[in-house]
Amino acid sequence: MTPEADDALHAVGPPPAGGFGRAPAEPGPLGPIPPAARPRDAGRPLVAAAILLGLLACLGAIGVVAVRKYIQGAKLAEPRSTVARIAAHAASAYERSADEVDPPSGVRRLCPSARAPVPAAFEHVAGGRKYQSSRADWIDDPGYACLGYERTEMQYYQYDYTSAGDGFHVTASGDLDGDGIRSYFELGGRVQSGILTVSPRIEETDPDE
Repeated sequence: MTPEADDALHAVGPPPAGGFGRAPAEPGPLGPIPPAARPRDAGRPLVAAAILLGLLACLGAIGVVAVRKYIQGAKLAEPRSTVARIAAHAASAYERSADEVDPPSGVRRLCPSARAPVPAAFEHVAGGRKYQSSRADWIDDPGYACLGYERTEMQYYQYDYTSAGDGFHVTASGDLDGDGIRSYFELGGRVQSGILTVSPRIEETDPDE
């Protein structure tokens, strides 16, 4: 290096932090932060917060739908299980009917129709109302007394049992959403050659109403 170049280097001094032509980096809590990194990183917390809020909103909506479906499913389980139980009682009553007369006749018969559905007025369960039946609703009715059936739990549906000739029908009707359109669940049985056969499936009409 020539003496002239050495003198020029001493005059200029060492290069600034970050190199020639760039502003010195500002010190941060953990050391210098490159100037170019600050504008790019400034919006990241806001983006992350927006994404988190969006995910929480989606999860909340999914949770509400899941809870509604669970409640709806629980309510629909009531008429299906109750109709099946009443039909099972009808079949049992038919089988033992021959031995309940004196003297035993050997002839089986279906229980007579219920005098009234339970509840007697549909308005007691309309619009998703819950009805608490009394013992008189069941046991004091010749039809249900013959079946030996009594429901003690509160109910969202109206139940009815009818028999005529060689068959019987058990029905449940309700209107959970209160729109005036009823849902129906029906299960029947028929006697052929002295044998009562109960349908293997419940017929459903507008079950989600």
